[in-house]
Amino acid sequence: MKPPKVLDNKKYRVVDELKEELNKGSKLSVISAYFTIYAYAELKKELSKIDNMRFIFTEPTFVHKDQELIREYYIECNPEKKMSGNEFEIKLRNEMKQAAIAKECAQWLEKKAEIK
Repeated sequence: MKPPKVLDNKKYRVVDELKEELNKGSKLSVISAYFTIYAYAELKKELSKIDNMRFIFTEPTFVHKDQELIREYYIECNPEKKMSGNEFEIKLRNEMKQAAIAKECAQWLEKKAEIK
């Protein structure tokens, strides 16, 4: 039996462990405060192989409920930049796939997941 690892999502990432461990016919049980379409997209290949997933949502431990998160992004418009885009290009391009990923994720969840 392997010794336990602390999955801090820096040196040891949950996604890497799941990619290594999930196989055809696997059954996955998760207790977490989060499951995102981006996690699904990253693990889509592996998740398609499993038989089922049980997921229990918990409350986020280190997030204050009264703390509102406000995000602002400023994208500099500079015609002198290359035509191929800037450092925000990949992020924005990925965001254009959100609807398709969300739809795939919803279909997968309906087919294979039990959520409580």
